[in-house]
Amino acid sequence: MDYFTPESLFFFESGNADQLAQQIEYVAANRREAVDVAERGQEIYKAHTWDEEKKTLLDLIGGLWEGSKK
Repeated sequence: MDYFTPESLFFFESGNADQLAQQIEYVAANRREAVDVAERGQEIYKAHTWDEEKKTLLDLIGGLWEGSKK
């Protein structure tokens, strides 16, 4: 929920079979939109893989380290 929005993922309440069924029916009836949503979701996912997050964290730590030397 921190990264994904309704424009990047189809949500349903855990354990709510009716809501899940509604989302499945919506996706089946709106395939082009579903593909667009899935593509946006993949972009967000790829931007936040561990390798990407690790780079961000190491850059942050490196910046703090360099700043502490001054």
